Amino acid sequence: AVYRRSFVPSINRPTDERTSDRLMRILVFGGYPDPPNTFRGSWVYTPVVNSWYRLPFSSHSHPADRTGHTMVSLCETTVVLFGGFQDRERYVFHDTWLFDGIREQWKKLEVKLDGHYLTPLAFHT
Repeated sequence: AVYRRSFVPSINRPTDERTSDRLMRILVFGGYPDPPNTFRGSWVYTPVVNSWYRLPFSSHSHPADRTGHTMVSLCETTVVLFGGFQDRERYVFHDTWLFDGIREQWKKLEVKLDGHYLTPLAFHT
């Protein structure tokens, strides 16, 4: 999913359009590198500088490893993740997470419809 993040140029970077404070970034989470194992990492790609970096795990919460989930940009700095599948446990998720592109942190949301959690879904759009 695409988001934007405030960016402070480092002293080692040239000051040009690549160091603007509104760089577009692409967030990738999870995946299926080695069945039945799923991947839990968050990776960020910045197209204008053609670079990837992995977000470090911290004391903040983050989604469980999964594949087959949906991620959509809500606005310039926020991405929502829903559902997915964990093959190792044969589990289909019904959780919803927000990714804050400014803080680069995940936050779990408690989303219910008529008092019930959403139907677990995987491999949906």
